Amino acid sequence: MSGDAPSGRLAGGGRWTSAACRDGGGPALFTVRPSDAADGDDKRREPKVSAGDVAYERAALKEFARRSADAHGCGAPESVR
Repeated sequence: MSGDAPSGRLAGGGRWTSAACRDGGGPALFTVRPSDAADGDDKRREPKVSAGDVAYERAALKEFARRSADAHGCGAPESVR
């Protein structure tokens, strides 16, 4: 995850996004990772994913983050890249 980016790709596979929360506790962080994604310490290469897999990851993360942010009083999540 890079410094000022609101969303992006995870090392090892997967995606992340964030949402601002009004409670002052900082931003909420939401992630989605394929079951075969490499852990941060694992030196395996990222799994190859199809365009369909990427679209599904983005859609699932977007909907999960939207619902969770709303339930916890946070703003709308940033766009998922």
